[in-house]
Amino acid sequence: MLVTLLEDLPALGTKGAIVTVPDLYATSFLFPQFLAVRSTEREKIEQLTPIVAETGAVPPEIKVAQTLMSELDGLEVNIPVLVKNGEIKTPVGATEIRSALKELGIKISKSILGVVKLTELGAHDVKLSLPAGFEALLRVNLEPQT
Repeated sequence: MLVTLLEDLPALGTKGAIVTVPDLYATSFLFPQFLAVRSTEREKIEQLTPIVAETGAVPPEIKVAQTLMSELDGLEVNIPVLVKNGEIKTPVGATEIRSALKELGIKISKSILGVVKLTELGAHDVKLSLPAGFEALLRVNLEPQT
């Protein structure tokens, strides 16, 4: 879990730093002691932006998100579906989309896709929420299975 430290903690960092800690540690120790508050990826990126501007060094989590975004943004995935009387028999969800991406050699976590339910044939744009606040638009084509 990402948290913003409200006090200097030698093991974690200085006041105002955004750090990742285990969920249980945050909820059972840091929050009750008012030593930290929940933070977001976007806040972490905002905190790192001046450091990146000064040093030119891009943190690894941003590099990973940028790479994933460049792979996924604008990518088209074709998924064959069973059709009965001109309608899709079973809606296509995140699991089917993840499987189609896996066949292309791209593995993504469940949290990136969120809740998806496609019920009509044709092309659909699916928004992906990537780490570090990045987003990508994936084109999913549902076509009748032959």
